[in-house]
Amino acid sequence: MQKRLLACLAAAVTFVAPALPQDVDTLAPDAFQRVFYSFLEAEFDQPLCFRALDAASFRFGRDGEHCDNVVHLATAYEQYLTAPDRIDPLLTGISRTVATTFSAEPGITSDFRDALIVQLRPTRYFASASDEDIVSHPFAGDLSAVLMLDGETTLKTVSREMLAEAKLNDADAFRLAKDNLRRRMGPVYSEELQRVTLLESGTALITGALALPETCSAGAPEAVYFVFDPNGLMKADLTNPVGVSNLLGIAGQMMSDGTTLSQTVIQCSNGEWTQRATTEQVSVRAG
Repeated sequence: MQKRLLACLAAAVTFVAPALPQDVDTLAPDAFQRVFYSFLEAEFDQPLCFRALDAASFRFGRDGEHCDNVVHLATAYEQYLTAPDRIDPLLTGISRTVATTFSAEPGITSDFRDALIVQLRPTRYFASASDEDIVSHPFAGDLSAVLMLDGETTLKTVSREMLAEAKLNDADAFRLAKDNLRRRMGPVYSEELQRVTLLESGTALITGALALPETCSAGAPEAVYFVFDPNGLMKADLTNPVGVSNLLGIAGQMMSDGTTLSQTVIQCSNGEWTQRATTEQVSVRAG
């Protein structure tokens, strides 16, 4: 099983912090993110639009009207904590990868239709007035189902203008995105810890699995889910009350540091998605 998922959950359960060199001051996640902004602007050699989404994620673009590229830094921050004195080469390498990737965007062609997928992201990612053009639907809790383009190493949100150029309406686009996701998902890895099931996909598209109708059909197992990472889900069936309790407690601990993707736990029951608990509710349970 992928070590990062296990380490993330184990840290939440045992409160074990990464080993750090002695006498080394480290940046907080939001400060680390701000430092990365400067590295990324240096790669593009121009001022960029930056919008912090949370302490571990942000959106950027060349200007305010095109600020829809999402970057997640949680894994990079974990790497930084293991070697704070190596921050310059770490951020240089990541910023070059990001700059190269986002300089080559898919066109509005058959490639666009083939790359179209659906993912779950917090609604707060698209809260500003300039984000109204991003194609998304409310899902459950604080999550929305969002149309994205699946590149080799990154994802890009889809605008209504892009759908119009591709001659797709919302319903057809989401139907196509779900079909593409089934094909692009790749292997799904699972591991059980504390009677909670951890899930991720080999292509980092696991959150979209919750948007597929078969995941929460009338005959599907009823369960609670926590989307804690762009490629990390926790799940506990309602027939497993100990696992459900553990998941809620772990979610509260992980949410408290502000770096989890979602701030709510959601539930599939009778073929319907609903919110099970908020940050405050799971924090009370965890405490």
